[in-house]
Amino acid sequence: MLIQKPKYLVGYDLRAPGRNYEDLWARLRQLGGVRILDSQWALANSASAMQIREDLRRFIDADDGLIVFAHSQSWASVGIRNAEQFEQIMADMSFQKGKYLIGYDLRTPGRNYEDLWGRLRQLGAVRILDSQWGLANSAYAAQIRDDLRRFLDANDGLIVFAHSENWASVGIRNTDQCKKILAA
Repeated sequence: MLIQKPKYLVGYDLRAPGRNYEDLWARLRQLGGVRILDSQWALANSASAMQIREDLRRFIDADDGLIVFAHSQSWASVGIRNAEQFEQIMADMSFQKGKYLIGYDLRTPGRNYEDLWGRLRQLGAVRILDSQWGLANSAYAAQIRDDLRRFLDANDGLIVFAHSENWASVGIRNTDQCKKILAA
């Protein structure tokens, strides 16, 4: 019987201007990570979310933010980096509705994305890092992606990632609201 490693999405806000985070990125690669957006990595690893968070915590500053979500069988994306490697990590997914992490790269300088953020708030999402939101919703990940896609430019990236109860964070925004959404 083949035992599969849990699959994770790791996101962060690196808030120290001019700081070199190469050690963090090297460690994420050592853990089997693939960078899929500017501040998000996908990885398959046998450690728990809390173990991964504690491992990575030594590479960030006290005012940085970090979140590790275990995968829960459903995801949808557009405009991500390393798409082929990401799809290999996330292989064998089924469709599921539930709790989501939504992340994006907004790549058009000077563009006002208030419509996107307004739509996320309308859906009940809570901003947890600069480019990541938590959401409990009865739609499928692909439906949420398609709904949000209309607020993006062609060069932007977006991922909607369903997660399980296995997650850990440090330095996130709206901690209480995030815990309510993820416990729903």
